[in-house]
Parts: sequence; structure tokens; C-alpha cells
Amino acid sequence: MCGILATSRRIIELEHVVEFLRYRGPDRTKHVEINGIEFVHTLLSMTGPPTSQPFISKSEGIVAMFNGEIYNYRDFGDFDSDGHCILPLYQKYGFECVGQMDGEFALVIIDFERDILLFSTDVFSIKPLWFAKDGNDFAVSSYQSCIDRLGFTEPLQVEANSTYIFRLSTLEMLERKEVYSFDLKQHKDNFDDWNRSFGNAIAKRTQNIKHGVFIGLSSGYDSGAIACELQKQGVSFTAYSIVGSENREIIVERLARTPDSRLIEIPLDEFLLSRE
Repeated sequence: MCGILATSRRIIELEHVVEFLRYRGPDRTKHVEINGIEFVHTLLSMTGPPTSQPFISKSEGIVAMFNGEIYNYRDFGDFDSDGHCILPLYQKYGFECVGQMDGEFALVIIDFERDILLFSTDVFSIKPLWFAKDGNDFAVSSYQSCIDRLGFTEPLQVEANSTYIFRLSTLEMLERKEVYSFDLKQHKDNFDDWNRSFGNAIAKRTQNIKHGVFIGLSSGYDSGAIACELQKQGVSFTAYSIVGSENREIIVERLARTPDSRLIEIPLDEFLLSRE
């Protein structure tokens, strides 16, 4: 998961500012200042060797941080970890670099040499990203709480499928770009492409994991399809099911064909009470 924070404001009480951000990255917290900008990264290592951020170019002219996972990073070179592909992609493709990445991520790139602040969500904004500015001060973070505690009063959540480019020195917005442009016209007359895409989606999300996989297995279609595809691809996983308001018969049938399963018995009224 991880958490990121980049700000032009001085961070005086780090522990207070990143109190909740640390839950996104309990493995390690790194705080550095580069050219007057403060960068904080909280690490949760899920794939590859533990990799602290930010990523810094040799000249220290370009700095990047991200939260999430870039699935196709090996398409761009022999990198130890997915985040290492960000700077080379930016140096090659410039503002179009985000469109080269297939993954779930929120990222920020600061190019001191070109006076650029770039930040972006992925296509569906699976990873959260917040932005605020006040005069010539700014903050970009995974959590609104960090921005609030730095004294900004009007933080905004960055919408899905969005890359923003600002002039770093003045915070003038130069451009807002879509990460991917969708063609919403219907061209299909069967589900073959969908089936292949669904299989690929499961494969790329499990190919580099170094921890165990678990899913919440309900009686609905979504979790059932995921469980079937994991089994089809030979991916080991643990399934947890809470009966609650679910169809017990379907859950029992699904758990019977799941090698590693956990059934949690909670009456519906007790389950609803626990959510309050």
C-alpha cells in the first residue's frame, strides 16, 4: 500500500503530520528535504526487495514518489522494484509517462530542472491522492489528514484518470491530462475479450507477490469469479466468509471447493451492530 507526502511547507512535527499515513506503510518511514521540498514515504513492502523512496535522479534534478504497484515495469528494463521505472519513463516520455504504466498507483514527480510539479492517479483512482495549495505552498499526499495538519484549508481529492502538471515555482496549472482515453462505443458481440482480460487482471496482480493471498468470499458473483480464476491459475489463497446476510448455502458450497477457507459465524444483527 505505502503512503506519500510531498510539500513545500516545513514539517515540524513529523509524527503528528503522518500519524495516520504510517498505517499505510508500517515497515519504514523516510523523510528527506531536497531543494526546499520535503518528501515523506511510509513503506509497506509487498513485491521485490524493500524499497524506500523518494527516487532521485543522479543530478538530484528530478524526484519521484508513488504508492501502489506498476505491473508492467519489467517491460521497461531490468529493475529490482517497480518504482524504479518511474524516472526513466519520465525522462523518455515526459508528461506522457503515466500512460505507459499499467497498474494501481498514485504518484508525484518534481522536476526542479524544468520547474514542474506533476501528480497523477491511475485510471480508476484505486489509490487515493490529495492536493492543496496556498499561495506558493503546496502539498500532495495519500491522505487528507497530512495536508490538514500542515495547515492547508482546502485540500481536494484528485479525481480518477487524471494527470496534473503545474509550474513548481508559481503553482500555475499548465495542463490536466487523461491517463487513458476510453472508447465507450460498443464494438463487441461476445465475452471472449472480457474473459481474457479478467484472467490477465488476476495474473498480473499475483505474479510478483511475496506474501500470501486472501479474499473475502461472499455469495455474490464478484468474489466467486475471483476465487474460480485463482484456482484456475493455480494461485494459492485463503478465503474468509462471514455468513451475516449472505446466502449460506452458496457460501458453504464455495468453501467446500476452496482448499484453505475460514467460515465466520456472526448473526446478522450482531454483524450490523459491529459496523456502527
